[in-house]
Formats: sequence, structure tokens, C-alpha cells
Amino acid sequence: MTTIEVRGVICLLKEAKRRIEVGGLITIKDPAETVSFPSKIRRELLLLLTQPWRRKLLWKKENHVLTHMYQATRGFDKSTRQRMRNIISRVLNEKVGTNLRKRHVIRIPYDGRVDRRRIGDIAKGKIGELGMHDSMASIVQRHVRVVWMKKQTIGDVLHNHRDYARSNGSICVCANSPFPLVKGNVRCRLSDLGAPDFLLNARNIPPQRTREVRRGILAAILDGLGEIFRTSGKCLTVHMTDIQDCVREREIAHEGYLQLVQEWKRRLRGLVCMPMGRNPGATHIVCPTVYAKALRDTFWHGGSFKMCTVSADLALTTCRRSYEEGGFKSLRAWRKKGRFGDEYVLPKHKDPARWRPIAPAWNSPSKVRAKKVAKALQCMLDNLARGLHFNTHSSEDAIKRLHGWASRLEEGHGVMSACFDIKNMFAELPHAAILGSLDWMIWMMGEKGYDRVNVNCRGKKPGMGKRNRDGHFPVKLDCIRRWVRYELDHSYSLAEGELIQQIQGIPMGGHTSPSLACILCVHSEAQFMYELGTLRKRVLGLRLMDDVAFFVRFQREKTVTVCQARDIIEKLKGCYPSSLSLERTDDDHGMLSFLGCRILVDQEGPKITTVLQMKNQDCLCEDQPLTFQCIQDFKSYSEKQTKISMIKSYLHRIMRCPNDVTLRDLPVACLRKELRTRHFPVSVIDMTVQSFEWEQG
Repeated sequence: MTTIEVRGVICLLKEAKRRIEVGGLITIKDPAETVSFPSKIRRELLLLLTQPWRRKLLWKKENHVLTHMYQATRGFDKSTRQRMRNIISRVLNEKVGTNLRKRHVIRIPYDGRVDRRRIGDIAKGKIGELGMHDSMASIVQRHVRVVWMKKQTIGDVLHNHRDYARSNGSICVCANSPFPLVKGNVRCRLSDLGAPDFLLNARNIPPQRTREVRRGILAAILDGLGEIFRTSGKCLTVHMTDIQDCVREREIAHEGYLQLVQEWKRRLRGLVCMPMGRNPGATHIVCPTVYAKALRDTFWHGGSFKMCTVSADLALTTCRRSYEEGGFKSLRAWRKKGRFGDEYVLPKHKDPARWRPIAPAWNSPSKVRAKKVAKALQCMLDNLARGLHFNTHSSEDAIKRLHGWASRLEEGHGVMSACFDIKNMFAELPHAAILGSLDWMIWMMGEKGYDRVNVNCRGKKPGMGKRNRDGHFPVKLDCIRRWVRYELDHSYSLAEGELIQQIQGIPMGGHTSPSLACILCVHSEAQFMYELGTLRKRVLGLRLMDDVAFFVRFQREKTVTVCQARDIIEKLKGCYPSSLSLERTDDDHGMLSFLGCRILVDQEGPKITTVLQMKNQDCLCEDQPLTFQCIQDFKSYSEKQTKISMIKSYLHRIMRCPNDVTLRDLPVACLRKELRTRHFPVSVIDMTVQSFEWEQG
């Protein structure tokens, strides 16, 4: 593209319209010739759309003529251009065996020593060796993309629980094991085995040697260009000398860490290694028989699931038939490549003997439709009045609402607080309760005059409406109910390779599951608030999924209001359905731990103070080893700027949470101490903190 210089500013010609209109000296720096195509070819392209029978004539044209027509489509708008290119590329694909529309992606694991431009030049040179016409080869070369991939972490190398979750059968290898045994089986953490500190954090990225980086580039080129060479009937050959200059020789510290990780992987062979729930940076190790028993107790013998006698393929066929009969193809067709997810379990951090079930649905055949319905459900939640329920979007939203409520407290007021945890996590709810809550939500939206949700899956915020909106997909309210009914009846997954169906509770792992769980809670909370009547002006409820914080205002000089506050908190315990139980997690002394924050209620003010509580704060104050592995070590292989951005993100959280400036010093001091424990240089920490303070003014 042509670049020009206007009054000392260098920019593209297409971006310089306003500067040119102002006037002044214009210097053309790098002129680029614009290719124009004869009007005859443009008319012929338009006839391909208006007169479909002319598409048969394309088979009689030479390949270079078809390629020229393909390039001539650039003068049309986007939708027309795509239709024309699809027609021409289909003919060329059947004649030559090369798909001009396909992008050839070369995925390189991130490394600061790699030069992506040289890799792209090598790939384009290999395409030139195919012997295509120059015009066709140039199109294929333009479609080559060299992209970064996330580098393997220690967890990616060591954790193998998904492989054991897919296998049917296990062998105990604990007889002569040197690792700690619990009831005859291996059960321990990696930190109990004397592993190096770098391996204890599964988020760390071990650096690779230059020779291994070159091998990865070689494999990526063979994988990215293999298909086009196979369809052309030729062999792709890439030598190590070809990519010698793609990696800059540079001294990398701790290059032997990858070999150390591989050595520990060999030592742990035959055992199940996995992350822990609520602490994914830690690695837990168990015997395969223990893991198999946990899977079967959770899924096979649990009351929420049942074993299926049909095969997975037959279940997929049944789901697809119901999907099409339900009329759900209006938003998205059935994904033929989709499959049921393989369920697995993770040990809980507080009690490793208990297991947390995980049911991934990232490859579901109906995931695109489910995403749209999930956005519609969340939009319906956002349109409810906040005074009716406790639901919050994030911890920052909850703290902001708490600060707003606390600012309206007056002298003579008192605050009674409580913090709860909702147990059973919605796995034992009957389907009738779920559908009843959804019907209530749909009725509430209907009372406001809405009958659909306009969803844009490109990221724009959806909105309720009475008519369709341009660029959005309309999701009718009655269609949402039919979809939820479909998901409840067709919630299948695989456990140890066996097909199981969830017959009770909210579908695990589905895109709509979080929204359905919130709607169920919102329905119960709205009924609770209606029953309070005028007393609801005194209360504030905050909930993020299964964590609940509740505050009641009363008059300290009036005993009646104190009794009313206690009765309201007691009544809250029966707010939710009987299958959900509330477990109180505070000590009833005005100090709450809620969503990573410490909330202090001072009755003398009255005043409510919030301060961020770092996960490893207790360990750091007592000089104990770090329990939670949330931050990568400084030795982890990633850019220095990435680590600085991570520190600033923590500082932003510390700044936003407290409502008292003096309470920010403790979490900042804990962050500094944890960073020094993870071998961050003091100069880097001080420079980042000073830069953050300067940015905040």
C-alpha cells in the first residue's frame, strides 16, 4: 500500500484524507501500483450470481484465467466477494486439487529467539516448489499465517488425569512405590516428594534449548503445509539447515529445567497427576485405582447420573433428531464434528479426599446455539431490578454495591452481617424446580413487554426487545424454554469411556449452566424479598454463584429492630430450595471473608471496611511455604513485560477493593514478599510499583 508523509507524519494514503484536506506539503514515500481489472471480467463475475447456469462454463477456462477472475473479485463488497470466490475456488479445487480459500497456519510455540518472518519466507518458498502457476502460487502464499502458540507449562507436561479419565481400567502400582501411602495407596502432593521449587508451580513455563526450538519449528512447518503437498501428490522436505537462521542464538538461563520436568514425569509414571480444585497451580498425585474409584463413585453410582445402555453414536443421533425436530436450526445447524465430553474429577484443596466433578462441553455439537441462549439468559438477569435479588457479576461489582449501601448508614444505626456457602452446588435439584424458575423469569420479561432477546455473538451486549435488531440474532422467550428443556433431557457425557446421562440437577459443564443456577437462586431470593415487605429497605444481599453475604441495618436503641434483624437472618437460611443447604462461614463477630476480601463491620461508626486478602497472606505472615500457586516464578520463560503487567493487575485489584486508603499497605506488602519469594528482583518490583503510582497520579 502507498505511504505518504504529510507535515512530518507518515501514514497510509487511505488514512490521510483529513490531513490532505487541511493542505500542506505531501511527499509520496512508497508508491504502490493499484491493479485494475477490465470491466468485461467484472460483468462476467456478476453474471455468475445472477445467472447460475454460467458457472458450468468455468470448467472450460484455463487455470490462470480462473485465478485472474478470483483476484478481480477484490473490487466488490465483502458478501459479494465471498460468494464469487467460493464459486471460483470450488472449480479450481476440483480441477487442480488446491483450495485457494484455505489458510495454511503454522503454529509456533512462543519463543523470543524465533523470527516469524523468516519462517513465513521458508513456507512461501516451499509453496513455490509445487510448480503452480505464478498467479495461483501468489494467492496460496498470501494465505500462509505464522502464529504464536501458548508454550507448554509444567502442568501440561505432568498432568495426565484426562488420559486416565478416558481409559476403562486401572492397575495399582503402589506395592513397591517410594512415595507416601495412605491406606495402601499413593496419595500425596508434589511438594511432599522433595521436588525442586520450580516444579511445585504448575503454571511455570520451562525454557527450551535452541536445538529443541528448531525441532519444534520443523514439525510446525510439516504440519502446516502437509495437506497442500499431499493433495498435490508431492513430498514436503524441510531440512534443519533451512531453518538454521530462524532462531537467534542467545543465552537462556535455566535451559535444563525442561529435562528436569521430563525426569520427574518418568519418576511419576503409572500414577495420576492432576491439579487441585481452587488451587490449579498445585499438583496432586494418587494411585490409578483411587482415581478410578472416585470417578465411579461420582458419576456411575451418584444419584444425579445413570448408566446408558446405548452407544455414544446412537445417543448423538437421537440428540440430533430431537435438535432438528425442536426447530433449533434457525440459529445454527448441528455441528457434525461435535462429540460428548469426557468427565473427570479433581481433588478439593481443603480436603483432598473429596472430589470436584468436571464435565467439559467445549466440543458439544450444539455449543454455538447454547452460547446464544446463555447470553440471552444473562441478559434477562441483567434486566431484573437489583433490589429483588442478590446476584452480582463479579467481586468488584459486589464490593461497589456494598460501599454504596454502607454510605447511607447514619449515626445510631447498627449492622448485623452473615456469610454463607450454598452446598450441594445444584446437582440434586429436580428438573421441575429449574423449569419453574425459568418460567418465572420469562413471565417477568413478558410483563415488561419483551418477547425476545437480540443476541450478537461477536461480543456486543445483547438487549431485550419487541422487534429484531440489525446484526443480531433474535432468540424468542418461548424458544429459550424449549432449549432448556432439550438440554435437561439430553445431557450426556462419557466417564471412563462409558456413556452416562444426567437425570437430575442443572446440566454440568453446559454454557447455560451458570445462568440457570443464578436464575434458580434469583427466583428464591425474589420471593424472600417480597415476603419481607417494607423491611427489605434495611437489607443488602450479595451473591456470586454459591457465596452469599447478607447485611441487615437496625436501630441500636430499639430492641425490636435488633430482633427483627436476627429473625431476617434466620429466615434467610430457608430461602433456597430444600435440596440446597446454607452453611454459615463467619464467626458472627462482624468479620467476613467474601470473594477474596475481608469485610469488617464496625458498630461504633457505624462503618463497613473492605480490604483485599491475598491468597497466601496467612502463609506469608507466618513465614510458611506458599500454599497457593497463583503467580508464575520469575524463572518461568515468558517476557519480562508480561510479568510486569501481572504485577500491575494485582495492584489494580488492591486499589479498587479497599474503601480506606490506609488498608492498602498490608496487601501491597504481602504481594512484595510473595514476589521476592518467587525470585523476582527487588529492582523490578520497585520499578513496577513506581510506574503504577505514576500512572495513577
